Amino acid sequence: MLAGASTASASPARLEIVGDACSLDTLDAQIAQLASTDDGEQPVRVETVRTADGVQANIWFPAGPEGQRGPRVVEASTCSQLTESAALVIAMALPERARADEPATRTVTSEVVAAGDTAVASNGEVAVEHPTHLGIYVSGGSGISTHGPRGRLLVGASARRGALSLGLEARVDADETYAISEMAGIQVSRAAAALGGCVHRGSFGVCGVASVGTIHGAGVGLHAARDVHTPMVATGLRLTWERTLVGPIAVRAYAEAQALLTETTFDVDLMPVWKSERVEGSGGLGLLARFL
Repeated sequence: MLAGASTASASPARLEIVGDACSLDTLDAQIAQLASTDDGEQPVRVETVRTADGVQANIWFPAGPEGQRGPRVVEASTCSQLTESAALVIAMALPERARADEPATRTVTSEVVAAGDTAVASNGEVAVEHPTHLGIYVSGGSGISTHGPRGRLLVGASARRGALSLGLEARVDADETYAISEMAGIQVSRAAAALGGCVHRGSFGVCGVASVGTIHGAGVGLHAARDVHTPMVATGLRLTWERTLVGPIAVRAYAEAQALLTETTFDVDLMPVWKSERVEGSGGLGLLARFL
């Protein structure tokens, strides 16, 4: 539902802003810094709405005595990004006055600027630049293998430019205890650092992930038991899904399959009691905070 309309005046645009998704308080000032015109103020209508991926602005410009052209659609992750992108679109489009002999029209083909991108209108077209946006995410989840599920905490940071992102993260798995007898067993845990590159489309992403870490094994109730750390190297494929909750905060879900390139076996009295899997799966749900 749209909020009541508000108006703001600053050369070269006379803005009418409707919608409750973003206030766009600084839009007028940003347009004034980017553009000037000798044609006087031109009326520009901006409607803001929330989307699954963030926020969106629909922008209409005058065309002839009675008509409008638009909307030009600008999508972004946050209100500040939306304000900057909308200001560029409006500043570059203001000189595009409709010719006097052109009939007035209420609708012209929409031009869409992808989420998180910066829009620049030129010669009636919208070109797209790709600034970098930073994000920090925390996820809780579970690893899955033939040994059973295990808890996992994942904390990471990523930098996104347009549809591409690069992330670095730390993973810690909960300790697992495997019984050898009623009184004895081994405890296995793991920790790793991972680097991932992703391609995003809308709310979804596909990532290639490489990780390096250690698997730790310790005897429980065993005579002369010792702790052992072995290296772990893995590579895998991850699917992600993100949906904005409020402002820069989004919910983030992922599912991943990875292949271990190293092998670890823990022995008790020369008998193997635990062996790492070649292929493992994991999934989780968490929060993502986006920053400029």
